[in-house]
Amino acid sequence: MHPLDAKSSYLRAVILRHLGRHKEAIELLQTLVKGTRGVAVIHQELGQALHAVGRIDDAIDALREAVKINPKLGGSWKLLGESLHGEGEADEASEAFRQAMASTHTHPGIIKALDLVQKERFGMAEGICRDYLQRHPEDVTVIRLLAEIGIRLGIREDPELLLEDCLRLAPDFHLARNTYANALSQAQKYEKALAEIEYLEKVDPQNLSHSVLAASIEVMIGNYEAAVERYEFLTGRFPQTAQLQNSFGHTLKTLGDRKRP
Repeated sequence: MHPLDAKSSYLRAVILRHLGRHKEAIELLQTLVKGTRGVAVIHQELGQALHAVGRIDDAIDALREAVKINPKLGGSWKLLGESLHGEGEADEASEAFRQAMASTHTHPGIIKALDLVQKERFGMAEGICRDYLQRHPEDVTVIRLLAEIGIRLGIREDPELLLEDCLRLAPDFHLARNTYANALSQAQKYEKALAEIEYLEKVDPQNLSHSVLAASIEVMIGNYEAAVERYEFLTGRFPQTAQLQNSFGHTLKTLGDRKRP
């Protein structure tokens, strides 16, 4: 495909996606993928369009290809993290979020801390983040990272307090609120966690990871009927998400076993 034709087709696909004509955008982008080689933004745009129509597994494949070609695509890393989180792939999702942060953060100490977290050297990463926050106390991305490290280390109260500070500074930081809900659930503060998720579902409805977290909490506390309702909604909206179907199946099996005499 001629570069000028590819560029005009790409711009048309972007416009189609923004107009909500996602299926047309996907068809055009899939043609572009076949007609070009190694163009990261085409795979990124395809991932965004696929995600918008609920084809999460396909979106993940496209986004993985985008960041493989260009690891500096912060938007692709962020959406990949959200998609993987919704699929229940917590570790890979966390790595994607860290890569998104690494693509935008400029401080060498934080880049080092992100590398240490990837290598599971959490103690050293924690020290770097705490030292950095003494001089930059309002950097909410690093506050959230430090809270995530605390959760990995099994610390209970500290991540909660950090995330409360983070959300006071940036109440619209949805990833931090999701992490806060996770920290609350690990501290067995389930009602508070579900309240945070209820808020997220209203203000960030396209991100299915919030509802997936809520469903998993409902399972943890034995509210299987409520979990089934959530999974029915999620699998109806995102029918091609394999991990979601698997979690739903386990919940239905557990509910069926409980109802047996």
